[in-house]
Amino acid sequence: AAGRLSGIIGRDISASIIFLKPNIRRLRDAISRLSHEWLPSLEVLPRNQDLLVSPSQERLWNLIHSSSSYNHAYHLQVALTLRAGVDLDVLNQALSFLIQRHEILRTTFHGMGFGQPPVMRVHQAWKPELVVIPLAAESDIALQQQLQAAVGELSRKPFDLEQLPLVRWRVASLPNGSYMLLQCEHHLVHDGWTLHLLIKDICDIYAALSCGKIPEIKARNLEFAEAASWQRRYLDARRSARQVDYWQKSLSGVPMKTEIPTDRLRPQQEDFSGAAIERLLSADAIRPLRSFCQEMNVTLF
Repeated sequence: AAGRLSGIIGRDISASIIFLKPNIRRLRDAISRLSHEWLPSLEVLPRNQDLLVSPSQERLWNLIHSSSSYNHAYHLQVALTLRAGVDLDVLNQALSFLIQRHEILRTTFHGMGFGQPPVMRVHQAWKPELVVIPLAAESDIALQQQLQAAVGELSRKPFDLEQLPLVRWRVASLPNGSYMLLQCEHHLVHDGWTLHLLIKDICDIYAALSCGKIPEIKARNLEFAEAASWQRRYLDARRSARQVDYWQKSLSGVPMKTEIPTDRLRPQQEDFSGAAIERLLSADAIRPLRSFCQEMNVTLF
């Protein structure tokens, strides 16, 4: 809502204003008191030049290159269960359409030297090649172990950020005749929120091709590169200084490191080894947590 309102009136409207001013009159008065800093316009960029990454991509780039060893923690993996009878040739064709549709899947990232932000370079569409991994096991536990091993093998291979592709697909063939589509990509390509949009497109394109239809790949003037350029112009020196000042004051006195007791000593060299444990919480357990977060003006994260 804040983004749409900002676009309509051309002023920077934060989400906090909308939450704190619950009716139109109070919201109007709050907007009228805002500074008259107009938002920059979205500009279409030529693709025959280097394109600056977004500030968040630059931060991730700096994190990646601050370590002397390759960090696989920035690989995103997803596994999609496919129904029995899926046509793998059609699926491979759908991935080709996907690459053509999403420019970020045709983008590489390049460093420009110390103190300079990295750049993106957009390339022509490339052809994916699905590799089928047959899985066979006598028990569900053994099958799950084989599947985890396949995902681990897919994600352990490093990405060269200056070379395509920065996303890989494999198909695991299950004993019951169904399949699982395994995907691994570098975090510079997508984040967790936009990943589900990519998955939706895979399903929609496959459904169209399965019916003998040619998916519509509409030319889009605005891609992620335009959004990254807009954000950099939005975060000009004055706005950036205000945000830095806000966080310096908010985080003043916060300890640099929180010593949380653990059952094991931390290793001398951090290696990101570990595991994820999932637990489902009931609605009754989550409700007071959400109420507490609202009272403290924080999120569950």
